[in-house]
Amino acid sequence: MTALRSMINSTQPLGVYNLAESSLVYKELSVYATALDRLTEQISTLEKEIFVQTATDFGLSSWEEIWGLPRTDLSNEKRREMIMSRCSLNYNDFTSLSLSKLFNAIAFPATFVEDAEHFCLYISSDKSKYSMPQRQWIAQQIEEFIPAHLQVYIDFRTIDWDDIDNKKHTFYTMDGMGYTWEEIESYSV
Repeated sequence: MTALRSMINSTQPLGVYNLAESSLVYKELSVYATALDRLTEQISTLEKEIFVQTATDFGLSSWEEIWGLPRTDLSNEKRREMIMSRCSLNYNDFTSLSLSKLFNAIAFPATFVEDAEHFCLYISSDKSKYSMPQRQWIAQQIEEFIPAHLQVYIDFRTIDWDDIDNKKHTFYTMDGMGYTWEEIESYSV
C-alpha cells in the first residue's frame, strides 16, 4: 500500500476532510506521500543491506570494510560466505577447523600442516597467483588470528613437482645448471 492510500484510508473515516482528487487536502497528502514513499523505499533497501544474508551492494562493502575483506572481484554469494565465516571466528578459538574457516573467510584456498613439536604452521596456497599486496594482506589476516607463539610459514609458490617435471628439462637438469627456485618457477620452455 502506498503512503497516499494509507493516509486516505486513515482520514476518510473521520469525515472531516474533503479527499476528492481536486481538493487541496488530497494534493497536500500527495506531496507528503511522494516523500514518504521514497523514504519507505530507502528504509527497505537499508533493511536488506544491513544483514549479510540479504546484502547485495553497499551492505556487503560496509561489512568487508569492517573486517578488512575488500573482495569485490568475487560473487555476492562468495562475499557473503567470507563475511559470515569471518564473523564466526573469535580469538579464543584456534583449532584446525577455525583455521579452515579463516582461509574460507579470506577466500584463500590453502592447505596447512601443523608441526606442534617445533611450534610451526606451514601454509601452502593452491597455486593461485597473488600479487605482492594480496600476499601481504593474506599474511596479515592469517597472522592476526594465529597465536603469537607459533611460527607461520606461508608458501605462495605457484609451481609443484608435476609442473617442473612437465618442462623440457627435469628438476635435476635445472638444478645441475645452478637454477634457483625462482628461475625454475619462471622457466617456460
